[in-house]
Amino acid sequence: MSRRVAEFSKQAVVDGLSRAAARYDLPTGALYSGDTAAWISDWCETNQLEQVLMPYVPVGVAQDSMRQMQSELDRRGIRLVQPRRSWDDQLWPHATHGFFRFRKSIEQLVDG
Repeated sequence: MSRRVAEFSKQAVVDGLSRAAARYDLPTGALYSGDTAAWISDWCETNQLEQVLMPYVPVGVAQDSMRQMQSELDRRGIRLVQPRRSWDDQLWPHATHGFFRFRKSIEQLVDG
């Protein structure tokens, strides 16, 4: 990922954390700019968490990051949970060639 994309992503997270902190009156901690998997794992240990719930990420750079996260959390005995809805499991195999072909698959599954 380019430096500009990485910086944009980091600033988006910083913004989200600061908004959440203000909304829920909670501390966010400092966003670590290095190894995110280690930073989150350290945060979990500091707060004595046994489990982390994160959205399922199927592909891309975020999936690579989630693999690193899984590894680091496993190493520390912290469970990572990434729930998926049953309809995600049913539809994902059909998302292979763009929206219009996918839409036809959705219609067949819903009508069928």
